[in-house]
Amino acid sequence: MDTSKIVIFIVFLAVCVLPIIYISRKGKKKEKQTESSFQKMVSMNAVNVKTIDRWHNTIIGIDEKNAMLFFVRNGNEEEISKAIELKDINKCIVNNIAKAGNSSSQIMELILTGDKGETTLEFYNSEVDGFTLTGQLQIIGKWHKIISGIIKKNK
Repeated sequence: MDTSKIVIFIVFLAVCVLPIIYISRKGKKKEKQTESSFQKMVSMNAVNVKTIDRWHNTIIGIDEKNAMLFFVRNGNEEEISKAIELKDINKCIVNNIAKAGNSSSQIMELILTGDKGETTLEFYNSEVDGFTLTGQLQIIGKWHKIISGIIKKNK
């Protein structure tokens, strides 16, 4: 009788723990992939990135001396990698979109406008990142300030 309880407990424990381990490993693999893509992009441009922020599967960094911004976001289906020369950017704005209705969602992004058009950097999307903000509001404010300062300095 005692051995059957032990076996049932072990099976129950395995059923509860194995999915958590699988999800954790999958997340760490995505983080490593994002980091690798970021490092590859930085080394291809031969710059020295000193200011970097990381959250979920997103990395943003800047080489202020060369006015180069790097952004990598590894979403559910695709990876977005952008290297942006800030000397070509005229304006940086924070765009916060909140959609209400049956499936409410929120998107926070920086929109960089320049001579070559508009570039969007998505910092948060509730459909991809879940409904809990984990510092993205502060991070987007910080990067808006950094980028706007470099734009003013380059004018």
